[in-house]
Amino acid sequence: MTNKQKIILFIVILLTSCNPYQGLAALPVSTETPTRSTATATKIHTTATPRPRVCTVRTGVPAGNLNIRSGAGVSHSVIALLHEGEVLTVMHSTASLVERGAWMYVRTSRNIKGWINSNYCKIGDNDHGKSNQ
Repeated sequence: MTNKQKIILFIVILLTSCNPYQGLAALPVSTETPTRSTATATKIHTTATPRPRVCTVRTGVPAGNLNIRSGAGVSHSVIALLHEGEVLTVMHSTASLVERGAWMYVRTSRNIKGWINSNYCKIGDNDHGKSNQ
């Protein structure tokens, strides 16, 4: 066997042994047959839509600024500056909102969306202003 043939054989073995789907379970497939409902009336229960959580920027400096970032972490780029006292809507958090140091995905009143650290935002209800941090 020539060196060229050995290299080709090695590449073929390498490529066939690297399966990107190895270890992934197959998605389950439903085997149930849908049935037609014969109910004539259904009582609909309505619930109040929860109010969005808000937080107020608290840097600890009277005229302080806070970076809002493109991702959760200081390695992500700064997309805007927030000002002390600015009220934000909390869209998502990487942990419980009461956990110090969690990253929160927020929206500003200028409709800028990005990530901030919870250490610099006081959490409160939209209509009561209660703090849970």
